[in-house]
Amino acid sequence: MIYFLPGEDSFYSAPYEYSRGSSKSCSGAFVDDPDLQKTIFICYPYGDYQDGNVIYVKKRVNALGAVVTYAYATSGRFRFD
Repeated sequence: MIYFLPGEDSFYSAPYEYSRGSSKSCSGAFVDDPDLQKTIFICYPYGDYQDGNVIYVKKRVNALGAVVTYAYATSGRFRFD
């Protein structure tokens, strides 16, 4: 529901910690979200999340909460266009 309702999109980049998946969880990235002031986990971000060191996140926030709509991990530079 959060994804489909109107809200404010925000973008940020941050360092992250890679986490391998297990039989009960996906692999992905732990990243500190500056808006939520919490560490969040993003399953299967785009890009080379196993070897990268920076993740670029786009998320939507509205009255119901927040949802990550796009995440790209890289070791180099990347821009949202």
